[in-house]
Amino acid sequence: MTTMLMPSPSTSQRSTELQLDPNIAFYLGRRLLMQRIVTCLPLVVVDACVVSGLLALLAVVGAMPAAITSLSAGVVVPVSIGWGLLLASYRMYPAIGVNPAIELKRYTMASTIAACLLAIGVLGFVAFDLASVSMIVLLWIGCLVGLPIARYLARLQLAKTSWWGTRCIVVGDSATEYLNEQKPRQLTQLGYRVLGYVRCSEPYWDQEEGGVETIEYLGPAAELHDICRSLNAATLLVAADQCDYSEDAMGQLGLHIPRIERMEFCSVGFGHDRCPGLAPASHTENGLLQPGNLMLKRCIDLIAVLAAVPVLLPLMAAIGLSIRLSSPGPVFYRHSRVGRYGRTIRVWKFRTMVQNADQVLQSHLAENPELRREWELDHKLKQDPRVTRVGSFLRKTSLDELPQLINVLVGDMSLVGPRPIVTAEIEKYAEAYPLYVAVQPGLTGLWQVSGRNNTTYERRIELDRRYVSSWSVWLDCYILTRTIKTVAFCEGAY
Repeated sequence: MTTMLMPSPSTSQRSTELQLDPNIAFYLGRRLLMQRIVTCLPLVVVDACVVSGLLALLAVVGAMPAAITSLSAGVVVPVSIGWGLLLASYRMYPAIGVNPAIELKRYTMASTIAACLLAIGVLGFVAFDLASVSMIVLLWIGCLVGLPIARYLARLQLAKTSWWGTRCIVVGDSATEYLNEQKPRQLTQLGYRVLGYVRCSEPYWDQEEGGVETIEYLGPAAELHDICRSLNAATLLVAADQCDYSEDAMGQLGLHIPRIERMEFCSVGFGHDRCPGLAPASHTENGLLQPGNLMLKRCIDLIAVLAAVPVLLPLMAAIGLSIRLSSPGPVFYRHSRVGRYGRTIRVWKFRTMVQNADQVLQSHLAENPELRREWELDHKLKQDPRVTRVGSFLRKTSLDELPQLINVLVGDMSLVGPRPIVTAEIEKYAEAYPLYVAVQPGLTGLWQVSGRNNTTYERRIELDRRYVSSWSVWLDCYILTRTIKTVAFCEGAY
């Protein structure tokens, strides 16, 4: 599949029929996961060997209390695991591209906290003596010195292999210019295995020829997805100083790319927290393209829905009965919406309108030009003549959307995501539409907890884009928690 870029960042009409291939995103997501695992595991082993080796050395030289020495492996294993977990909490794995100074700082902080926790544990079970204090101090000093040296030596050897590190493609001339001045081995030691670069045509980048290229030219950006797939490259390094480059085009470029780093490239000095000469301007890591995250998100959806069903069933039964008694017609209503990858899904809702809703709407809009303009703007009416009394209450409290738990169970939707749109709204999404259909729509989302109908449609689109580009489990948890307040106070609902 080849994704073509439009010729100008000012282009407002982007084809809404962009063909999305879910296999590319899923394939590259798996590749990124595997690359991180193989980059991470050797460093974990090295750190564990240093800590366990220091403990064994202290036992041999007699710098460990007899009560602890008699436990042998019963101490070494949990201490090594605990030390490793603290290092992981300081983002030491896989630590790709981290500035050595920042890496040393993280080692120091993690090791100091680990030593303090160990002191609390040891002195709580062993009588206070010189051997206990000496063991903790020597272990702390040994880790401060041994861990950075061991990792440095490990990186030197790992850089010589063909499998270690994340496989990257460079986008942009200034990035290519900088990398041509570097030794490939230096970048590989930091976890960036640069395979080559792609170039966008005018007007995005000036094409300057000249100079000796040490990294390979892979082709134009229009073929980026095919290039990434053929080379198993799931990360892009993009020059941040190309400010004339359209963010919308970047969104389409990275539609199937799990991680995009916008970098500042300079010839000297250290970046803030990246390797020498590389400073992060920003990065986009689309966690929703990574299989592990998708599995985690799906598990959270299923557990949350199955836990909520016993509580919500009596409420849903009462709502169904009130709908049946208040107006003729079915209890449930199914509406066609645009799902992931542009598929049509049938979304369940409690019926909130009269049976001949379409006729009532058309008649009302024909008689009221101002309401027609309101409808054309947001596809909603504050005073909708089609809505029943019970339906009005259900809409204000958002209880009409409870049956969409069925869509979540069958996998058409997620608990959190962009709200599903109808076909007529595709034109409004324009440039953002490819990002919208790259993920599953949600029962609730960032738009619902950020003002909902009290905001503009443009704001809604921006919030959907922000959710896709900055997804995390914690963001989902925040949105779900915030939804309770939004529903309780009927914020932005009508």
